[in-house]
Amino acid sequence: MNHKICGYFFALLFTLSIFWCGTSVAATSLPIYSVQIPVQSMLETERNKALPDALKTVLIRVSGDASVSQNDQIAGMLNTPNRYVSEYSYQKAALGAAMPWILVVNFTPSAINQMLTQQKFSIWSKERPLILVWLAIKNAKGTELVAGDSTDDAVILIKQKAERRGLPIAFPLLDFSDMRHVNASDLWAQSIDTVKQASERYTPDEILMVDIDETNAAAITAQWLLLSQDQKTPWTTDGAALNDVIESGINKVADALAQQFVGASSTGQENTVQLVVMNLQDVGDYAKVMQYLKGLSGVMQVSIENVSTSQVEFNLTLTTSTQALQHTIQLDKKLQPIQDQELGDQDGTVLKFRYQEGQS
Repeated sequence: MNHKICGYFFALLFTLSIFWCGTSVAATSLPIYSVQIPVQSMLETERNKALPDALKTVLIRVSGDASVSQNDQIAGMLNTPNRYVSEYSYQKAALGAAMPWILVVNFTPSAINQMLTQQKFSIWSKERPLILVWLAIKNAKGTELVAGDSTDDAVILIKQKAERRGLPIAFPLLDFSDMRHVNASDLWAQSIDTVKQASERYTPDEILMVDIDETNAAAITAQWLLLSQDQKTPWTTDGAALNDVIESGINKVADALAQQFVGASSTGQENTVQLVVMNLQDVGDYAKVMQYLKGLSGVMQVSIENVSTSQVEFNLTLTTSTQALQHTIQLDKKLQPIQDQELGDQDGTVLKFRYQEGQS
């Protein structure tokens, strides 16, 4: 590559990348560094008591690892949560709530990320796959589908546990269109094709089917089925308390998705991958793609290996697996995967994508 052209290109790319404020826009962007905690008062002692759990929640969300606090260094840092707080405020709780106040705590993203990366944990970005939850409940009154605006304890708990793990969820409207295609028996029979067809109108990234049997209050059972990346993952949770049954199920969902989107490399070490992006029309496109790649989960460093007329070859240093990187890129559709056959390349050692103009 001509060194004068190369020098001009990199200088211009750097300048444009500073002023381009676009971010990676996936299915749903969540405030994963902010936590709301019910508290009895606005006293400093009560706030200090609540902060360690708030910090732990953020660390679990950002790392995608429910056991993150078992790390000795992380456990020690939970004793000084104020170091990582950027601001806090209070809100009045809803009328009739057990606690009269809501403590809203915002943690500093850079400090949280640094803490995790120093301990070799990956970072799961705030762009997360949207999960559509189909819920059926069986109890003494019968079996029925339950909507997201229901005040049923199961719905409230699913929302709370999903928020704690940083999972964006939605429920179907259960309007005439939905009920015409799906009923409670379809969920109990795990009729995947029926549910997937009814879900198309919501364009979710993942589908979660949940059947809760409350006919025996002392032994509640829930069947879960996660439809993700053309894979079916079924499991069952049970227990005497609905809270525990749902928490176990949601944790399984979060763990499965974290493995897809921030799964560690097989060696546990940094991983380098070559990635070619085609269909770049001008230097503005180059800058947007560079910034986009830098913002992806598990990407530590991005450098440019080669530049030609309409494509750039990047070198990416990852803390995650190559497969997890591919899942993340597929989520927001800014880059369209190119099959090796299109290029007559059967090697498969380089990831190839086509830039989707207008997706930034």
